[in-house]
Amino acid sequence: MLKLLARQIARHWKGLLPVLLLWIAGGYYIFHNKHSILTSLAHFAVKEPAAGEQFPEKARPFVEHAREETHGIRLDLMEKACVQIPLRYRGESELFQPHWLERYEKWNLQTNREIPPRTDDVVEPDSYWKENRPHVIRALKDTLAASVFAFEIPPAEGSKEGINVADETAKYARAACMDPIIVFMYGDYAEHLEARARLKIVKADKDFELNHPSMQDQELYILESLKNSDPYKRALASYMGGPVPITEKACTGREYRLACVAPEEAAIVMRKRIYVADSAELPALFINLAKLHMLGAGEDHKARALDYFYGGIREISTEKEARAGLARAYMALDKVDRAYEQIAQASLLYRDHGRTDNEFRELARSVLMKAGKFREADCYSDYSDLPSGERDYCVGFKLQ
Repeated sequence: MLKLLARQIARHWKGLLPVLLLWIAGGYYIFHNKHSILTSLAHFAVKEPAAGEQFPEKARPFVEHAREETHGIRLDLMEKACVQIPLRYRGESELFQPHWLERYEKWNLQTNREIPPRTDDVVEPDSYWKENRPHVIRALKDTLAASVFAFEIPPAEGSKEGINVADETAKYARAACMDPIIVFMYGDYAEHLEARARLKIVKADKDFELNHPSMQDQELYILESLKNSDPYKRALASYMGGPVPITEKACTGREYRLACVAPEEAAIVMRKRIYVADSAELPALFINLAKLHMLGAGEDHKARALDYFYGGIREISTEKEARAGLARAYMALDKVDRAYEQIAQASLLYRDHGRTDNEFRELARSVLMKAGKFREADCYSDYSDLPSGERDYCVGFKLQ
């Protein structure tokens, strides 16, 4: 049989070769574009509302079923167990929406590359978490299905409160220790709010796209219309997944922070947050955008970080952090004298000149050592383990 097959292939190989090459090329294309293909198939399979529109009554039964599924379960207790769940377990993606898979692949969220696997990472979850996780996963699937139809569901008859599907999804995802879903969900919610704002603008001005052909101009108009939208501001903040770290080494928490897994996307989100923010919110947001630039490679990023850190000095509540950030940026640019100036200014904001604040003390010591001020650097040493305490010349010491 095999000999006969071999003879037939040898006789007709010229006709079979193009078919074989076509299959190889097709397989290669499908493998490398599987997520986008899956997204397209999902759009055909489900009748979804147009961008910016919602079918809240189709979403409501899914949310109600999710609440019934988890009735009596302490989601807060389950969330506390997440610190013990192995990271590779928390990175599973079986519940991801089809269009999330493309971002998932691009951002490399499958494993947390910030923390290398260790034997002590394999810790048995709390028994309460293990017992109730199937119920929470079913509820999570329901809210994910609801989000296809709507993100905001108006109050039911006899009720005063509506339902935010992104918030519902987030509470189940936290309990199931599936942090990436939270980030993706709020990203989708922010995109929905932008699309809805666009629909309102186009409805009011039929020639909007004709009068503003530039996509950048259109985006600015949309953001302008969202300046007073608290849901949009909150969606962007939640999409970040957590605070921006000052260095890559600080990306070691168990949260999935957008700044750690997709810094370019995080920078886009931060600029949107700055555009729609109130003036009181700006200093803290400037500092976060500066931190994102500190994560970037090259002097250009560090120079941009300087500009944004200076924007954080204007408020006394953020001045300490801003000046510390300036010192780090100047150190990265090898401008030690300027870094020393910022450390000296920042030290005045502390009652003890920052000598008992561990983070500032380490920063000040590194700057002073780099500046060749070894005696002053000695005064920022950690004396907690030394029986003799601090040096005599450090008593009452302050940076000049």
